Amino acid sequence: AKVFSIYCGVSENFCPFSEIDKENRKDYLKKKYNISTPYILDVSRLDPHKNIEILIDAFVILKNQYQIPHKLIIVGGRHLAEYSKMIEAKIKDKNLGADVIIAPYIENEDLPAVYNLADLLVYPSLLEGFGLPIVEAMRCGVPVVASDIPVLAEVSGGAAALVNPRDAKQLASKIFEILNNQKLR
Repeated sequence: AKVFSIYCGVSENFCPFSEIDKENRKDYLKKKYNISTPYILDVSRLDPHKNIEILIDAFVILKNQYQIPHKLIIVGGRHLAEYSKMIEAKIKDKNLGADVIIAPYIENEDLPAVYNLADLLVYPSLLEGFGLPIVEAMRCGVPVVASDIPVLAEVSGGAAALVNPRDAKQLASKIFEILNNQKLR
């Protein structure tokens, strides 16, 4: 009876931008970080539990089967050398060098703009303690596709599309559905 959960929160600067503010930030993000719209966002380091490999597989499906114009922006950077090499080789092997951007370090004051200009956040993690990027994206009004694992189901509170994180086809299908269904977004 004495134990209760106190969930993480996000900074007040994570909020929806007006269309004018979004437009004003496009050139800035392009010049500073090489991030251009339209894009799908993933905020996580290149670590095995972040499931970037399946995300790349899903992105290949989105490009080949659905011909989406989006880029995939991965914010968080390289971490484990061997895994990072494997992901970079996969990007090269799939001819996605121009479409998958592993962003450099994004300054804290710029992160809300990166979220706001994304068409959606994809968070296919296999293991999380909390999943703060989901909350940051939702606070910015950005739709979320996340892994159907207990912590992310709890954190998203029914406001995210949850998918099997090991199924690239299901992930791609849900991303495409959200990109093309304004009511669902």
